[in-house]
Amino acid sequence: MKRLEAEGAIRGYQAVLDQRRLGLGVTVFVSVSIERNDTAAHRAFEQAVLGRPEIVACHIVGGQHDFLLQVVAEDLDAYAEFALHVLGQLPGVREIHSSFVLKEVKPLLRLPLRRRDARPREARRALSG
Repeated sequence: MKRLEAEGAIRGYQAVLDQRRLGLGVTVFVSVSIERNDTAAHRAFEQAVLGRPEIVACHIVGGQHDFLLQVVAEDLDAYAEFALHVLGQLPGVREIHSSFVLKEVKPLLRLPLRRRDARPREARRALSG
């Protein structure tokens, strides 16, 4: 940990909160397509997303959609209200597709770190073959 701190790999420390006990029983992954695929449209959408606490993660993605959001809500009614009156009104939104989490199998709690002296996979293959 000290080495990771010294190298700047640790950005901070945080408590792991129980989402359900905090009254946020619904998690939704939302694929968003925006009208125009240009820098200004992306920036406007990104800025709007930063101001919404219900959106706990936002990623620009390749493929069919432009953004992938992770949204939390109290229940399905609260999410429906948010989707209709907030998400649908964000700058440049053309369409949204919602995927509801039925069960969280493996939450993001740690990253797959390898030992500092471990060689990359390509180097191991070259040595073995």
